[in-house]
Amino acid sequence: MNPETPLPRGYTSLAAASRSAANSFVDVIGVVIDWQEPFQTQRGARDWTCTITICDKSLPTGIKARFFQKQFDHLPAVSNVGDVFILTSMKVSSFKGEPVLLSTFGFSWVGNIIRQGQKPLIKKHPTSSSSFTIQDNNYITHLRSWWVIYLKDKNPTGSSAVGGSVVSSGGSRRKMELVKNMKLDTYYDMVGYVIKTFPGVTTEEFDNYTVYITDYTSNPMLYDYKMGEDNGEVQGTKWNGPWGKYTLQVTLWDNNAAAARQLLQEGSYIQITNIRARKNRDGNLEGWVHGDARGNVNFYALDEKGDSRVMELVARSKEYARKFSDNLPAYKAHLKRKREEERKQRELEELAEREEREEREELAAAEAAKEEELKKEQQELDKKEKRKEPKKDHKKEVDEQKIVKNPSVRCYRPNHTTTLIGEIKKPADGDIESYRNKKYRTVCRIIDFMPERLEDFTRVVEDDQMNQDPDKEYDIDRHNGVDQSERWIWRFALLVEGLDGELMQVIVDSGDAEHLLKLTATDLRKDDATLTRLREVLMLMWDDVEQRKTAALEKAIEQKQVPQADKDAAAATKKRKRQLSRKKAKKARQNGKPIIRDHSSDGEDEPSEDLEKYPYGTSRYFDCCLMEYGVPLKNEAWIRRWKLHGTTVG
Repeated sequence: MNPETPLPRGYTSLAAASRSAANSFVDVIGVVIDWQEPFQTQRGARDWTCTITICDKSLPTGIKARFFQKQFDHLPAVSNVGDVFILTSMKVSSFKGEPVLLSTFGFSWVGNIIRQGQKPLIKKHPTSSSSFTIQDNNYITHLRSWWVIYLKDKNPTGSSAVGGSVVSSGGSRRKMELVKNMKLDTYYDMVGYVIKTFPGVTTEEFDNYTVYITDYTSNPMLYDYKMGEDNGEVQGTKWNGPWGKYTLQVTLWDNNAAAARQLLQEGSYIQITNIRARKNRDGNLEGWVHGDARGNVNFYALDEKGDSRVMELVARSKEYARKFSDNLPAYKAHLKRKREEERKQRELEELAEREEREEREELAAAEAAKEEELKKEQQELDKKEKRKEPKKDHKKEVDEQKIVKNPSVRCYRPNHTTTLIGEIKKPADGDIESYRNKKYRTVCRIIDFMPERLEDFTRVVEDDQMNQDPDKEYDIDRHNGVDQSERWIWRFALLVEGLDGELMQVIVDSGDAEHLLKLTATDLRKDDATLTRLREVLMLMWDDVEQRKTAALEKAIEQKQVPQADKDAAAATKKRKRQLSRKKAKKARQNGKPIIRDHSSDGEDEPSEDLEKYPYGTSRYFDCCLMEYGVPLKNEAWIRRWKLHGTTVG
């Protein structure tokens, strides 16, 4: 160093700093001759830390400077061996008998970063307002010149050439590998060119950062980027190549991700160590780099002109570009043919879709017309049912406190206030089409059920049909033979009479039916065991209503085949049996017992109630819970419905 270029005023030479008293503070200038990778401490405040070794003419062997910072970017931004740094407010200390400089709360740094073939880049601490003075720049120029001459003369072990990449003291010793040779579940070190970077996701639990890198060698397990396909995009950004299976997606985790946000740039050459080759969810090869226990950073930048591995990579990229250029005309012709085929295919698909849409519209129109017709039929049935209903006689309203309820039927709201059937059926706000969407507790008894046969109490419904429209009204009397892979559900209805004499049709289906019966729905026409158990459970609930209805149906069939003379002859006998039956039935009802009659002879035993209102007798009264809901129609109107809910037998 020339005598004309003295150390700027206020700075201490490294030799003098190494001899300074412990805990004294110094400002120094030095050349970076070694660097340990930054990592995050695992204890205490989990600060980021790194160590660099700097030297000057007074101390060519150098002195270590160690830094602790809360944020990664507050550490000195070392890029190359040969960078010159000004370090201020460093505290003198010692470690294992050797002097060391430690960063303090108010320390700062400014770096003169060398770049091959370009002017040096100035970097500094994010909170620093310092900059190089003319005297500083003169000193730095001569300091670096001295260091280059010193290296040529001494060539110290472990040093790198000026402008080369930083070699970490704790770097990997694994042999460099090309992408084309990578296999799954193996760890590799590689040199590559950064094509794209994406910041990834940062949370309290984890941090990641994605890098798309290539060394211009192909691996059949990589994703195939095709020109003119995939919209030419990757994660929403334009993809400019390389095309084909040349690009490895590498995800950096933990402290590697945090460091990558500060250091990695697209278009740079880097070395990555400890890459684990793995298969992603699409079956393609990718790489993961996790942080180690010490928090070391597993990548660093390389110089394009000063590293033989980078020069080899550049040569491969030029060869790739040449081959791609030679094959480009043929590939464009292939793309043109493919796009024409795709255009024709789209036209065919659009035509088929248009025809399918027109067909759906026609079916929808027919369905709407059918639904309107069914609504009119329902309205007519409702009118007929209303005419059949006996006139209310409030004097005959049953007192809940005086009846003996069926103990086999329970509901999950036994202590809630009883709501009469007539009150439940009253229109909300006077609008017959509106519904309250409420749950009620009531007391009622069963006088009829649908469908006619217990075998039809289940039906099959496709799973996607149930998911799309769980409240859809399905025809209770309908039974279709369908593929058994579809799901069986319970679906039947009860005609019940409340304490006030009002009648209501109650739907029992799906989960509510399973809760009621404690049985899983199956094909009852084939499952005799479940059918038998169903009949036993329902007899506990509706006594002999099913027996009487079955007998009545069989009699109706018989009457169509028996001559009239035989019918008249049997009338007198049946009349006498009815008279005896009424007395027994009346006594049984007063005692709250089920009316079980023998139908083996002729099935004509009748209950004591009016035959027109109770053609199959009645069950005992029981507590139950009802849920009100609405079924929408095409014309935006609603049909009010009620279903059994929260009630069980047994």
